[in-house]
Amino acid sequence: TRGEIGLAAKEFTQAKQEFEGALKRSPNANRARNGLARALEGLGQLEQARIEYETILQTAKSYPGIAERLGRLYMTLARPEKAESICDEAIKGSEHPPVALRFACAKTYFEIDKFDKVLPQIDAVLAEDPRMPEGYYYKCRTLRRMGKFEDATRACKRAQSLHPRAAIYHEESGLVYIDAGQRED
Repeated sequence: TRGEIGLAAKEFTQAKQEFEGALKRSPNANRARNGLARALEGLGQLEQARIEYETILQTAKSYPGIAERLGRLYMTLARPEKAESICDEAIKGSEHPPVALRFACAKTYFEIDKFDKVLPQIDAVLAEDPRMPEGYYYKCRTLRRMGKFEDATRACKRAQSLHPRAAIYHEESGLVYIDAGQRED
């Protein structure tokens, strides 16, 4: 659609107008509402975007990517308790939560220091996609923050083996060694 083309081109005002027009013609069109919310985010109108995402979530809880987007938006709005709640509900509300949802929620949980919630999501992600270096990276980061340095080292090494040129995985591995040394003293 022209609205989606506007989003892709980062023409958020044009995209907003296109999606608003689509919603006038069809008020229950979640695809148009999602596009409008994304355009509003692009324009920095975060509270309005939140309202649109919430509307979608109320009518179509399984709408692809909605929980991830709303959770991320709540983090941006400095409302981590709402982001956590969105993730909790989305994961519990799905018999088989998609990898993208689990991973987005794992990152949200990590950002709010809910490490006991991070690991089950990361482990489920890696069970479905064992060749995902970013999953092992987040596992390493989480285990390091929990003080489980041997396990963190294994996770970092796995991320490095999957993507040897990614400096961030080597950097995290170094932080594990530094933290382990500091805590032993």
